[in-house]
Amino acid sequence: MTANLRGLDHFIFEEYRAPKAGLGIYRLLFSTYVLTYLPKHLWVSTFPNSFFDPPIGLTMFFAGFPGAYFFPLVNGLAILAAVCMLFGYRTRVASISFALLLFSCDAWGYSLGKIVHRDITLVFVPILMQFAGWGDTYSLDSRRRGGRFEEEERSADWPLALLALIVGMAMMTAALPKVTSGWLDPHAHAVRAHILSNVFVSGHANWFAEQMLRIRSGVFWKLCDYGTVSIEASFLLTVVRRRALRIVCAVACLFHLAITLTMQIAFVGNILAYAAVADWSVVESRVGGVLRMWNRILNKMSAPVIVGAGAALAFAYLRFGNPVQLPQQWDPLGTSICLLSALVAGGFLVGSVRDFASNRVKRGISFFRYS
Repeated sequence: MTANLRGLDHFIFEEYRAPKAGLGIYRLLFSTYVLTYLPKHLWVSTFPNSFFDPPIGLTMFFAGFPGAYFFPLVNGLAILAAVCMLFGYRTRVASISFALLLFSCDAWGYSLGKIVHRDITLVFVPILMQFAGWGDTYSLDSRRRGGRFEEEERSADWPLALLALIVGMAMMTAALPKVTSGWLDPHAHAVRAHILSNVFVSGHANWFAEQMLRIRSGVFWKLCDYGTVSIEASFLLTVVRRRALRIVCAVACLFHLAITLTMQIAFVGNILAYAAVADWSVVESRVGGVLRMWNRILNKMSAPVIVGAGAALAFAYLRFGNPVQLPQQWDPLGTSICLLSALVAGGFLVGSVRDFASNRVKRGISFFRYS
């Protein structure tokens, strides 16, 4: 086997190998968030069919918007699937069903022209992670098997490698248009232009944006442009090394917090995708009490109870609304998640710098000792 093939084999089957316990913790976090995210796009059916002008795809099968009961039904089933994902009941079926239901709902929601690309991660993450075995721990599925894993205690690695590659390619599609549209022009200030548009055109003025706009330094704004392009391009450039990609993801969390504070756009979907490459098993010892309590809850759960709870939650959301989805321009939940992720990312970056400095000192000591 040539060196290139060995490197490719290592990337696909070894680089992103992770303990299944960590993937189970990640599933709990992901499922909890999507239950705050749903329901979505209930307003679509209120538009007349004259607004129906999607790109090729829906037009092949539909001539207008579906009936009024379509979106409550799809959202209700998606909420039920999310609850099953959370408790790990028929996790594989629930993950795929949730992804397809959310994709169907998004397809109609974005058929009016505006496409929110940051939500697509909520679709492909559960599809890939169910292949990785994120339902094999802290789940009713594992309780039904007596706590035994289907194969081994470590996950299948190729789904995580594929997820990392997809995220890298997605971020590169954001970087390349910026490169070709003048972001690297030393005389242009693209980030400042976006903030100005967000404040004076979109009406999203806030204290952080106003303080940013007080900065008149052209060097500062140009560094913002270069930094944005560099961060987005770095995902694909570092995808072959999990440690390097984690550092890029950590920097991106800080970047997303800055966007959230200045433009009021919370890229929570992106942050959830970045979190997939983290090793969540390291938090087991710190939140062991909570996880043991979760396992005790699972021991008392049954399939009818979980399905009934999902159906009841779907009815409550559709009848009374999701209490977390506050009718505010500023997304408090999204902002809180971005802030928390930035704090965790900052701690990880500080630790990475400390480890790097420590290793350099050790190598230096060894060099002088044995030279």
